Amino acid sequence: MSKHTSTSTSGIITGALVGGAVGVIAALLLAPKSGQELRSDLGQQLQAVGRRAKDLADSVCSTTKETASQAVSNAGQAASSIGQHAKAAAEAVGSEVKDAAEAFSTGTKEAIQDAAEGIKADIASLPPVNGNSSN
Repeated sequence: MSKHTSTSTSGIITGALVGGAVGVIAALLLAPKSGQELRSDLGQQLQAVGRRAKDLADSVCSTTKETASQAVSNAGQAASSIGQHAKAAAEAVGSEVKDAAEAFSTGTKEAIQDAAEGIKADIASLPPVNGNSSN
């Protein structure tokens, strides 16, 4: 839950509690009743405000738990997806490296064979060496 939402929710709760208490007190004080009736009504109304505050707090708590649970679930799914993409990318890079290594190896073998054939041809074209030297 964002900071803004948390601040808004606490403001709503505070406003509801203060507004309810002020309304109850004003209504009871302005009503023409005896002291005993006034205290009884005031107690009942304050209990009702307390119950409403508890219900509101329970609702906020439940919503917060649901939001947190959803956030954890979304984070888990995102992490799994990232892991799968990373694995696929690593496999693709590995495959490309393997192909490049094989191409290099094949090219190197062919170059060595061509060089060997050229050397053999050069050696074959040389005149034979005669062991007798007569000068």
